[in-house]
Amino acid sequence: MILLEKLISLTSSLGYYHIANVAALKFYLNFLSIKNKSKFSDLSKTIIITGSPRSGTTWLVELYQKYLDPFYIHEPLFKGRTQQWDQLNLGWEQFFPDDFQNETIKKVMKDLLSGVILNPALVQHNKLKQSDRKQFLMTKFVRGNLLLPWLTASFPFVIKPVYVIRHPCAVISSMLKHEAWNYRHQISFPLKWKPEQTLFSNRFHSIVTALPALHTVEELFALQWCLNAYPVYHSRNNQDWHSVAYEDLIQSDTETLRKIGLSSLPEEAFNKASFSALDHNQNVHKQISKWKQALTHEQIERIFRIIRVFNIKLYQKNNEYPDKKILLASNNYSQLFRSLSFNS
Repeated sequence: MILLEKLISLTSSLGYYHIANVAALKFYLNFLSIKNKSKFSDLSKTIIITGSPRSGTTWLVELYQKYLDPFYIHEPLFKGRTQQWDQLNLGWEQFFPDDFQNETIKKVMKDLLSGVILNPALVQHNKLKQSDRKQFLMTKFVRGNLLLPWLTASFPFVIKPVYVIRHPCAVISSMLKHEAWNYRHQISFPLKWKPEQTLFSNRFHSIVTALPALHTVEELFALQWCLNAYPVYHSRNNQDWHSVAYEDLIQSDTETLRKIGLSSLPEEAFNKASFSALDHNQNVHKQISKWKQALTHEQIERIFRIIRVFNIKLYQKNNEYPDKKILLASNNYSQLFRSLSFNS
């Protein structure tokens, strides 16, 4: 193992995706996959972080890396990143009902969650030295929010997954600035949203019916944010997973940090921006409220036009902070999310 690590140390100087380094990595990861299967297959030391894009999930991963030093699997549900998942022909924002049973899908997911399926893209944010000695395994999804209730119903997690949510205007403001969402310039409006034609796309019928035509990118992104908020409006919210607000995390809220196991981190650990951040504003209130300067009044109105369709009241347009009662409750109600869960 030490010789393999020395080899990767040499080949990595050529570039992470250089053919020589990729070859060395694949050899190393085959060995690590065997070790992980015996170490993490019961999922007792698996940590899941999920949340919408630009909600602070990468930043939270980095906090766990400082505290627990886990082996980290990065976004395995991205299209083209994991061959075994791609071969299942599932959606980009896949939904499964809680009681869904499919042994093939379940096996692939378990192999992802226990670090059996590995490739250079999945492990790119690890320091690979002594990876075989890691005591925890962590996976982050921003494409797994609609899957979270199914995941927790299907697998015996000992450590409750963490779902991160952030003010919709903050999320959408960040998306509008980020090159990953440059595809928005090719979208023709108005459009009538329809889900991907995949397993359980029929469950979105009530949502499709209730939604008005979308006329702007802000409305489309608001719809995506609403769908990603599904865990907060599930009956098992804060029972089988912890729902936490980015706004509480960045302020080092004591109760929030306690329940996700980060209460012993020093306060200065929360002042460093993620590598994925577009700016490095270290003033907490400015970081939380900067969307108010970035978005126009009309953009904010368009965002909340869609949020009102879902009857989501966790955030308001005139308040940067979430309603804690809703965030922590397990009996939140949205007719559209109810129809998603209970349609036949």
